[in-house]
Order: sequence, then C-alpha cells, then structure tokens
Amino acid sequence: MNNIENLREENNLSQKELSLKLEISQSAISEWEKDLRYPKIEHLIKMSELFKCSIDYIINKENDFGIIEIKNQLTEKESELLGYFRKLKAFERGQLIGIARTLAQGV
Repeated sequence: MNNIENLREENNLSQKELSLKLEISQSAISEWEKDLRYPKIEHLIKMSELFKCSIDYIINKENDFGIIEIKNQLTEKESELLGYFRKLKAFERGQLIGIARTLAQGV
C-alpha cells in the first residue's frame, strides 16, 4: 500500500491534475494508487518535491521525516493518536480535526 492517494487528496488534486503535474497518464496514477504498478524514481522525486515529504513516506516505508524528528517528543497517547490519524483518508482527517478543534475550544 502507498500514500499517493492520501497525499493527492490532502492537496486537493484529482488524478488528472496530478498526472498533468507529473507529465504522465491519469491511468498511471490510478494504477499506482491501486498498487498495480509502481512509479519510476523520477516520478517519486517529483511527488516528493510537490508534496514536501520523503520518498519513503510516499511508498509507505516509513513516516514522514518531520514525524520521525518529533516522535521522541510525543507522549505514548499522542503517538497512538498520530498512528490512527495517518491511517485515515483525507476527508476523515478533516472531520477528526474539526472534532478536535471543537473539543479543544471547550477546554
């Protein structure tokens, strides 16, 4: 499984828009998201620059470098919550952020 679909949705890009940015076919994006094919290194590099994350994160081999750097600063519960958050789709993440914002305002 990869994070291409999540990154694309988080950045409000359709498959067609991402394909235009990467100068490839929309069907290639679809195949990547379904794990039917894998991107070439040049496309991974472009996506890394576009989405401002590591190639390892794109292919789901490790967390985004920013997360790795702060991981030791997180409590056990914060790490657990972050793990669940990372598994959500973009729409679900937006919903969770809204709920958290509402809860925090009540504090």
